Amino acid sequence: MATYKNLDDIFADDFFKENIVLEKKEHKISSDKDIEDFQEINKFFSENNRIPKVAKVLGKERSLGKRFEGIVADKEKIKKLLPFDEYGLLKEYETLEEKEMQVAEDKIEYNSIDDILSDFDDIFKKSEADLESQLRDVSMYQTYKNTKILNEKKSFSEALSKEEFEKYDLMFKKIHEEINQGLRKVKSLNSDNKREIDILGNIEEGDIFIIKGLMLFIQKKGEITLMEGRKKKNAKLTVVFENGTINRNWLLNSLSAEISRSDAFKVEKRLDENSQISLNDLTTGYIYILKSLSEEPEIKAIPNLYKIGFTSDSVEKRIANAKNEETYLLANVKIVATYEVRNFSAQRLEKALHHRFADKQLDVSFLIAGKKVSPREWFSVPLDEIEKEINHILIDLQTHI
Repeated sequence: MATYKNLDDIFADDFFKENIVLEKKEHKISSDKDIEDFQEINKFFSENNRIPKVAKVLGKERSLGKRFEGIVADKEKIKKLLPFDEYGLLKEYETLEEKEMQVAEDKIEYNSIDDILSDFDDIFKKSEADLESQLRDVSMYQTYKNTKILNEKKSFSEALSKEEFEKYDLMFKKIHEEINQGLRKVKSLNSDNKREIDILGNIEEGDIFIIKGLMLFIQKKGEITLMEGRKKKNAKLTVVFENGTINRNWLLNSLSAEISRSDAFKVEKRLDENSQISLNDLTTGYIYILKSLSEEPEIKAIPNLYKIGFTSDSVEKRIANAKNEETYLLANVKIVATYEVRNFSAQRLEKALHHRFADKQLDVSFLIAGKKVSPREWFSVPLDEIEKEINHILIDLQTHI
């Protein structure tokens, strides 16, 4: 038997060489398509400040949007990709997953139907405001980093509360509507006309831009000064984005640079106005009260019958075809009163009024010209009560806006 004095002697033995062969490990490069796909979505968010949408036009964003929909629909993928979620894109879906897991782990026991119902009291007791708050949740945008866009060491956008963002949300929606109606033009900031934005004085409060598909509003512009440690004059901007976030420290030169290197557009003023957008003078629509001119005996017999509705256009235009529309009882109508609504959703005001007079809402059907008509926005209530309630709500709103 061989004698070994040290490890080198052992490894040098022919027996060792012939019978003990160390397995060579192959170094495999791990390639996970799910992770790679999600990292592309992270990159898109960092560059565009929003989750990719499934646009109608084929393109890269549409592809990424489809991938994201596939991820959030798969619980296993959500768990797998959470460690790679740089911007909290899966946060709301993670919360749902955690709740489901918690229920399973707790193994809650119910001894009666009452126990089950009481456990869901928090759901059944949610107010309309709570539910709307959930629908308007923009928490996914709270922590995204603007470093690539702002070219600063650290710069964050924060989510506005539902109340804070509401007036801006109305403004953005109205601007989109006016663009669609041809009341506003959108000018592409190509190489020929980007120069006009490079001048500090040409970006002003009230200006609206679309950068990388995201509309933004210059809410405030600070004084142009030579900032400490800088060689060029600059100014701080407060910018509101249509995704519900606000950046209170975006530098003017950074915005100008971003416009220069991106697909950017400027939304021009309305063709019928010379002033800039004023958040204190934003008409969102009109509430109207109508009286039916129907000759149907059943309708004429109903006392104090009025229709309460809203329109974002003129009331006259809305009722122009009343005699052919079931919502107007297939008859002409008379405008009793019109209220212009500013800085608050006219549609929400309409819903509030319908809720207030729900017990006086018409819930019958009529046979008119051979058609069964079931109106839902007509109320049997004295006109002074309607006007009093509208004024009460409008005054209350003015004290909170």
